[in-house]
Amino acid sequence: MADDPDLDRLRAEIDDIDDVIHDHLVHRAEVVGTLTSAKKTPPGGSGMRPQREAALMGRRLRRHTGSLPHAVIFRIWREIVAASLRLQGPLSVAICAPENSVGYWDLARNHFGSATPMTLHRSAGVVLRWMSSQAGAFAMLPVPPADDENPWWPQLVDMPHDGPHIVMRLPYFKDRTNRAEQLSALVIGPAPFVESGADVSLLVVTAQAQISRPRLVDALKSVGIAGHCTATLDEADGESGCYLHLVEVDGFVTRGDARLSALVRMPAVMRVSALGGYPVPIDSTNLAVAT
Repeated sequence: MADDPDLDRLRAEIDDIDDVIHDHLVHRAEVVGTLTSAKKTPPGGSGMRPQREAALMGRRLRRHTGSLPHAVIFRIWREIVAASLRLQGPLSVAICAPENSVGYWDLARNHFGSATPMTLHRSAGVVLRWMSSQAGAFAMLPVPPADDENPWWPQLVDMPHDGPHIVMRLPYFKDRTNRAEQLSALVIGPAPFVESGADVSLLVVTAQAQISRPRLVDALKSVGIAGHCTATLDEADGESGCYLHLVEVDGFVTRGDARLSALVRMPAVMRVSALGGYPVPIDSTNLAVAT
């Protein structure tokens, strides 16, 4: 039986659309090449700009209509963005997954694309050392739990000012159908933490005496910062003899912020370290900024 002429016409139309999409992808890659030359990224530098990616992905998701799920649109564009980043310079990812290794691997693949070189490790220290030794390398580590006895985040406190810092939180698009949805991770690397308009910043407050969480929140409020403590490391019996508090704060806060200087002048506070931050993820339930 011969095919229905209408089916042949529709298939031909799909082929034409595919050709147009392909032509635009080729053109996009050419524009990325021109952009790379214009930016003059240093050899081994990263083309990743989390605030630009957040704006791009948010625009795609919010303007999308039709029967294709938003999760599909997100995945397509993440592949395009990741491929564009690899055109601009080296890009690789080391994943720390002491548990749920398949879930964290999927989380990284969903964001960094199917062709980006990735390695999987159980040790946060190994991941951070690997990241610091490779050009264009990023580390993905689980969001620190409050009860972690050997947390990885204190290792960032002594990083040089121009060294790696936290730049993203994954998943950026919170889709309830994703099996990795229950997992959350932070991305650390050489990309700059630049204001996106809807950010969360991460600080470490080092104190010479124990500070309760409510008191720490009050101290933050007194200098104009809204935030909360997510984890505390007691090193009172160690060499440092101090307490480290990991703090999430609303908005864009970086080293040099006058409010951090005011916080350091408070009793018991010895030091405040800015670890970076991330654009606030988008929630698929309402495509608004997730809180």
